[in-house]
Amino acid sequence: VDESTGMERKSSFYELDNSWDYVPWVYNFDALYEAGSRGGNCLNSDKPCGHVMPEVNQDQTMIYTGEEENQFDPSSGTGYIGSLLFSVSQHTLENNPALGNHYGLRGEENRALLADTFRTPVTWAEYCSLSLDYEVCNEGDTVAQRLPVSEAESVSYFVENLYTGYFHLADENNCEVNPNCTGHFVNS
Repeated sequence: VDESTGMERKSSFYELDNSWDYVPWVYNFDALYEAGSRGGNCLNSDKPCGHVMPEVNQDQTMIYTGEEENQFDPSSGTGYIGSLLFSVSQHTLENNPALGNHYGLRGEENRALLADTFRTPVTWAEYCSLSLDYEVCNEGDTVAQRLPVSEAESVSYFVENLYTGYFHLADENNCEVNPNCTGHFVNS
């Protein structure tokens, strides 16, 4: 439930019905506060949680409030007119610290890292078909405990205790196959 409006919002990539409601904010600074309140660990948070906002419009007053409270590192402008929000999880940053700012997210020298780090997510049914052997899903493995039994499960990217989710090295992410390889961003 969005505390500012009282409305229930479904903005998770992992929702069973894969719905998308637009959020009532442009920059979700609460995700940064959530990460801080959890000692930096977002793995078990049920709220938006993130550690880095590589691009934020300088006119956002929350930046200055967060800096004054020592919640955010000092920001600096990039000179862009428009803005795009995305956050990178602590887990990803621990494995790839270069992704903590825009320098690690741009340029040919980072193309392969981005493509490999941000692989394409696949649904439960897609995961089972990728193995080319439904017995893997039928018998269970570390990703899928069984085959999906409904359409809702088949199109899900995560089902607690049944399907952990899987990120596939698709042709779009495979720099050896595709010289214009790129990472996959998820609206969540």
